[in-house]
Amino acid sequence: MFSGPTFTFVSTIAPTDMLTLTTSGQVFLQAGNTYGTNAAGVVTTAGTTAVGGSSANGSTTFGALLFGNTTFGFKQVYGTNAGNGLGSGGPPSTLNIGPITFASLGFGSIPAGTVFEFRTSDINTGDNSASFTVSGQINTNTAAPESAVYAFGSGRLGVCAAARCPIE
Repeated sequence: MFSGPTFTFVSTIAPTDMLTLTTSGQVFLQAGNTYGTNAAGVVTTAGTTAVGGSSANGSTTFGALLFGNTTFGFKQVYGTNAGNGLGSGGPPSTLNIGPITFASLGFGSIPAGTVFEFRTSDINTGDNSASFTVSGQINTNTAAPESAVYAFGSGRLGVCAAARCPIE
């Protein structure tokens, strides 16, 4: 997995808090711009698998966008399904999700000060190229006066550089 934008939660995130994301672009998992995938891990450029295909990397799909950290684990954000281009001859390179709860991604309560990161699911990252652009927001649903909307934008998940997207 290669690393991407990171951010720090400035307040506790509840399982019912909502995440909205837009991701565009593709990553190429093989040299020569082959085996390109969208953020759901659906193949957008022919390589060793036909366009629209996918393959599993343990519990995630190769090339899929992951969200989390080493303490809470990394969860695949977008499902590898027909809605995200699986089985299509022309899968989309831009995907939207949300608002969805943190619980639906498999997260419980996340304490303030926790750092989360976006990553791409892959084992051998030495021949990866291209990037995803990730933007979105987190809506906290607490009844307390500090309820807020945290926005982050234009973080690029790339091969060589990682943007930092603090949520403050």
